[in-house]
Amino acid sequence: MKMRRLFIVVITAMLLTACCYEVDCEQENLNFGLVSFTPSDIDTIIFRKYKANSNFQSLEDTMKITNINVLTPSISGDTVLFITSNYSNVNIKFQLRAGNDYEIFIPGTLKLTRITDIIEQKTRRKNCDISDGNKTCYNPIIGFKVEGQTKSGEVFFIHK
Repeated sequence: MKMRRLFIVVITAMLLTACCYEVDCEQENLNFGLVSFTPSDIDTIIFRKYKANSNFQSLEDTMKITNINVLTPSISGDTVLFITSNYSNVNIKFQLRAGNDYEIFIPGTLKLTRITDIIEQKTRRKNCDISDGNKTCYNPIIGFKVEGQTKSGEVFFIHK
């Protein structure tokens, strides 16, 4: 009887682990903050997405925001922080991710900021049961350049 139970436990464990598989994690978004801009300065923001390493010559997409509240910014002192990470409640079409270069243009001040060389660490996770299928993982951003200066982390700031 004990042997039968042990056999069932072993077979069940083998079946469960045999069903495990690895999944690629999703791309994370780069977040940004605007420092010392007035509300009228940032009443319009234009995002441009370019093919990576095209020296900003190969435009792929453009998005014009005329109401920053659709981005659900977080305001603290003189800083407006835009969190577009996958884990936030923001769902916008334009996201700063590895694989492209970007421009953020603020017409109110003629401020143009270029973001290049976003590097993410490709990661995978083990998916072993049905409930794991709903869990999502993200590739961390390990580096990027803003106006040619190397940065790290998942957020950068544009100063007026």
